[in-house]
Amino acid sequence: MRSLFDLITIVRPTSSQLSGKMLALVEGVLSGKFKKKEDVIEGLFANNSDPEQSYRKLAQRTERHLTYLLMISHSDAGGTQQAYHECWANMTQAMLLFGRGIKKSGVEVARKVISKAEKYEYIYILAPLLNILERHYAYVEPNRRLYKHYAKAAKKNGLLIEIDTLSNRYYSNAMMELSMRSSYTTGIINKLERYTRELSQYVQPTVQVKYQYTVLEAVRCFALQDYSRAALICTETLKAFDHMTAANGYLKAQLLHIRSVAAIAAGQYDSADSSLRKAKQLAGKNINSWHILAYYRAICALHSKDYEKAYLLYKEAQERKPQRILAEMWAILHAYLYLFNAAEQLYTFGDRFRLGKFFNQTVEASQDKAGLNVNIIVADMLISLHQNRDRFLHRIEPVRNYVYRHLKGKATERVRLFLELLFLIPKFDFNPHRLEQASTSLCRKLKRRSVYANHNLEIEIVPFENLWEITLELLGYGKMERRKISGGI
Repeated sequence: MRSLFDLITIVRPTSSQLSGKMLALVEGVLSGKFKKKEDVIEGLFANNSDPEQSYRKLAQRTERHLTYLLMISHSDAGGTQQAYHECWANMTQAMLLFGRGIKKSGVEVARKVISKAEKYEYIYILAPLLNILERHYAYVEPNRRLYKHYAKAAKKNGLLIEIDTLSNRYYSNAMMELSMRSSYTTGIINKLERYTRELSQYVQPTVQVKYQYTVLEAVRCFALQDYSRAALICTETLKAFDHMTAANGYLKAQLLHIRSVAAIAAGQYDSADSSLRKAKQLAGKNINSWHILAYYRAICALHSKDYEKAYLLYKEAQERKPQRILAEMWAILHAYLYLFNAAEQLYTFGDRFRLGKFFNQTVEASQDKAGLNVNIIVADMLISLHQNRDRFLHRIEPVRNYVYRHLKGKATERVRLFLELLFLIPKFDFNPHRLEQASTSLCRKLKRRSVYANHNLEIEIVPFENLWEITLELLGYGKMERRKISGGI
């Protein structure tokens, strides 16, 4: 395994990761690779003619970085990463003290942070501190008691890092296999099983290994459409490793996100919304994270037929001004909200929903031929059915061709069945009563197939069974349960 010094000298320092530069400086001196700090500085700053000036600047920058770490550790409103930032700050402080030759104070700070880092299993914080204390006590401890203690701890931590590195390889291989896939083949499922077996062999896995194993196992459950099992394994992992997720807030948020989508697909709407709200707390003030999580909360609301909640989330999202693809996702969801409103016939949007504007708002999403573009096509067909039946009729043949070219395999089976239902409409002269009878067989097939979701967390915006009910409503069949949304849509 390369030392921090080796890594820094290979990459060359930049204005970022200043604490890493100081770690390289300290490790280079303490390991004896360089006899004087000027030699280390010369290796790190080869283009600077004044090594001593570089050293002072480096120390000043590192101290500022330390101050920043301490500030953010105390300003974290949620507290989920406070322990992590404190450990990083204290480690930086300890290494800075050792680098300046103030070893007594450095030892005190290092031993303090090691105790906390061991509790949360921050193995990459422990590594440099344990190595330095091992060398320090080998020199100053006559009876070698503390030297043996830290040597043993350093060896154990090194083993955990090796396990973590190996698991990263397995995980990366699996993710590469899944890259850009929207459906699963038998070969992919078998590879997922092999990768999860390789990760499950570790008796004492790190948080990272456990997270990666859980993600791969959840992906395998998505492939098998066993969404309840996917949600369960995420729940079990979060519960078992909750005491160590303070430093890994992003891992916890991702597991909550995966669990929420699995729960939506399994019909566990309360559990899904709870997971998304917890993930939102971990995300803090990050605007993109807010939009992604709010979008899935709106989808959860649409699946549970809580249209008012979905509308309110959409309204709040527009006030927060989503960017790029996020804005396109909200634009697609907005089209479905319009359809629900049109079916209930309680109020209007004010302005007529314009398909031209809708297409201009979803240019990038339309390139995802078997993903987001499917939702655009379905919305286009239904809005045309509501606004302009001649356009609806003209769209049928192009959509048939699109289905033939792009919608193949298990991933698009349900949308194919739904489009087949739409293709029946002109055959029965737009008569909802005749359609309701003629569509029994296709509806039965649709209900036998689970709501589709995948490892990219793509999921039906509205279950197609519910959307068929909306379609019949647009044709004048029956009455939907009325839900008045204050302020209108």
